[in-house]
Amino acid sequence: MKKDKYPIIITIVVLALLLFSFIIVNADSGWDSSYDSGSSWDSGSSWDSGSSWDYDSGYSSHGSSSGDSSIMIYAFIFILFCFLITVGNSIDAKRNYYYNISQNNTDHSDSYTPYSLGKILEILPNFDEKEFLEKAFQIFLDVQDAWMNIDYNKLQQLLTNELYNTYKSQLKSLEIKHQKNIMDSFELVENRIVSYDYKNNELTLKTYLKVKFYDYIVDKNNKVLRGNKNRRIIMTYNLTFIKSLGKVEDTCPNCGASLEGNATNNCPYCKSIIVVDAHDWVLSKKQAINQTIE
Repeated sequence: MKKDKYPIIITIVVLALLLFSFIIVNADSGWDSSYDSGSSWDSGSSWDSGSSWDYDSGYSSHGSSSGDSSIMIYAFIFILFCFLITVGNSIDAKRNYYYNISQNNTDHSDSYTPYSLGKILEILPNFDEKEFLEKAFQIFLDVQDAWMNIDYNKLQQLLTNELYNTYKSQLKSLEIKHQKNIMDSFELVENRIVSYDYKNNELTLKTYLKVKFYDYIVDKNNKVLRGNKNRRIIMTYNLTFIKSLGKVEDTCPNCGASLEGNATNNCPYCKSIIVVDAHDWVLSKKQAINQTIE
């Protein structure tokens, strides 16, 4: 009878391994990347060699006890199967949740025109493609650094108001949990302009960026909660940058005071909040489109 139990035990082990390989928890680091944070099915769980599934347990090879044991085993398999389905649905929902967050402020109906340097030069005669791509990558790095250090002032200078407000609310969530998103050792793989748009005196350029870096989350004691500090990821993004070609406002629309040399978003005299158009390149949209492991 013991031999009859081998297929059942093997089935249970296979199901457990499937569960282990299936559970993937998405991290909220930057709302860009996702990680395998490990599961609760570790070596110290109830599936160790000292559990009730050894051959010297109460599963007798005689009489009705073996039949009862078989019924219990099949019942357990059924319960485990139901558990797998429940966990799968829960994880799918969580994946969709973080996926939706990462898609905030993205343009899904790309009506932009394929990139043409000649067309851009007609709009912006002093445009330098190499200089722009270097600046675009530096903005990306500065945004990641400001995110990591929860620097709201720096983020406000690098992002449009809409994207800044989204990032601000997400960073508040990290602060409440006393967590920090660490990102470092960036290595550029590919960076190119893919399309552009020009309307209302604003020039918009969409770029494709592929970059390698370490990305993980730590708690207030620097304990890694999610991600792997020893493993780099490879992320690809669609980044959208915008630049206003209109006249720069030099007076406060509320009190008329001169704003020359003012680097803040508040009038230095009446303290009114001033919505300033972007006259230098700023990031307006950030869409993570793929992630792999180096």
